[in-house]
Amino acid sequence: MCRALRVSKSGYYKSLKAKPSRRTLRAERIRTSVKQAYEESNQIYGSYKVADQLGKDDRLEVACRNTVGGRLEKD
Repeated sequence: MCRALRVSKSGYYKSLKAKPSRRTLRAERIRTSVKQAYEESNQIYGSYKVADQLGKDDRLEVACRNTVGGRLEKD
């Protein structure tokens, strides 16, 4: 598999032990916040209102409307 993916064996095993990046952690926090805001709106808010709600609530991770829209489509 390493040959097919053009990755060294040591690089593959190193990636298994690596901690998630800051970007990955923030994306997870955004995903959780978007889901929470959407659920609290009884699943009627669109990306504009969810993004606005994220900006108003200090407990939630702030994200722009485009990011929120992408998260709503995936879930």
